[in-house]
This record gives sequence, C-alpha cells and structure tokens, in this order.
Amino acid sequence: DVRPGERRRRAGAAWKVMDGMQDLLGGLMGGNLWALPMVNGLIFPTPRRCEPSRAADAGDVRDGALPASDGTARLGYRAYLPAAAPTLVCLHFHGNAEVCGDADDLARVFLDAGVALIGVDYRGYGWSTGSPAVGALCKDAEAVLDAVVAGRVPGVAAGCAVVCWGRSIGALSAVHLAAYRPGVVRGVFVDSGLMSLAALPVVRQAASGMLGPSAGDLLSKLPDPASASFGATTLHKAQTLACPALVVHGDRDDI
Repeated sequence: DVRPGERRRRAGAAWKVMDGMQDLLGGLMGGNLWALPMVNGLIFPTPRRCEPSRAADAGDVRDGALPASDGTARLGYRAYLPAAAPTLVCLHFHGNAEVCGDADDLARVFLDAGVALIGVDYRGYGWSTGSPAVGALCKDAEAVLDAVVAGRVPGVAAGCAVVCWGRSIGALSAVHLAAYRPGVVRGVFVDSGLMSLAALPVVRQAASGMLGPSAGDLLSKLPDPASASFGATTLHKAQTLACPALVVHGDRDDI
C-alpha cells in the first residue's frame, strides 16, 4: 500500500526520466546531443566555483577575465608572470575537477624559465560566468588565444609566442589551438589527455542505461563536438600537428 504523497513523488520522478530520454533521443536524432543540458551535466558534473583573489593589473600573479567566443560569458584566468617581460606564454587548460588557480604549485617551474603561465577556466568554472558547455570549448579557446596574442592580458605583450598545455578534458582545447593556429602556437603538451568525449565511460554508461546496448554505436556516429569549428576530431588534429608535442599518459588510466 503506497501513500498518495509517495505515488506523486514516484510519478514525478518517472516523468523526469521520460523527459530526459526524450531530450536524449531528440539530441541523437538531430545531432545536437552535445548541446543538451543533461549531457553537459554528465561531462561537467561538479564545476568548481571560486572568486578572484589577485588584482588584474598589478603583481606577478594576476586574476582577470576575457570575453567568451559568443560574447555571452566571460572566462576567468590566472596569469603568472616572470620578473622580465615574457616572450613565451603557456596557456593551461585544466582538467574537469580543477580551476585555473590550481596551477599555483606548478607556476614556479615556468617562471624560473622566463615563461608566463596563464591558466584558463571554462564557462561556469572559477569566476567564469555562464554554464559549462562542451560545444564551446574549442571556440572559447580560440577567443582566449586571440586575446593573449593581441596583448589584452595585462603583463603580456602583443605578438608573444604561445605553447599550450592541456590536461584531461583540457587536451581538447590545447590540441585544437595547436592545429588551428600553427603559426602562433609553437608547441603542445598533452597531460592525460582526452581524445574522444563519446568514448568517456560516464557518457557511454549513461547512454546505454537509457537507450540500451546500441547506444555506444549511436554515439560513435555523432559528430565530435570538438570538430565543429575545424572539421576534424581531436585525435585527428593530434595526429597531424606540425609543432613539437609532448604526450604524457598513464597506462592504467581507466577514467
């Protein structure tokens, strides 16, 4: 015997599941799976938030923000500047559970080499505005790169050379920039890099749970969200890079 309140609760939960399935099916059929809020929620389950703690235009560590690619959000960054004016900048695109300030402990390695390090947050992370969106990762990375080489980050001169460092999901942005702007990006470092969002276990498991065993095949036929603005998947971009590249990855990584 189920009480009326419990019946209503169960009915509401069932409708939520049905709505989610409807969204997922519609996204699969329309090729817009990566734009669905529920899918972005799976890829970015717990984006960390924090506030800037440094001035934007003074000191050797500076917190600021740059416009996102579509102008609807601002992307937070933390810039670590060496004592002398840098001629080389490393753009750092962090992992899913991190924020730009997590590079504090590693910045000294770059600064001692005379290299500026700029950690960039995705939409909805740190003090960036907006919501995380996998479809915006590459476009937003392009906007950040253009702003850096145009001299719009205080302490970094226009025309500086750039290398990119991508960790985990950040590899999508780093590899993309190395392919998108080979004349500006002089090298790329891929740290435990993700090459395919559709291959993420959490994405495949969620899709299989809602659509059955064939969900993996459906996902593999969808356009890679990192390919929209360039016409190639992240793996293909990595295979065709002309700049120096360093790839570091554990052989027991099953995330």
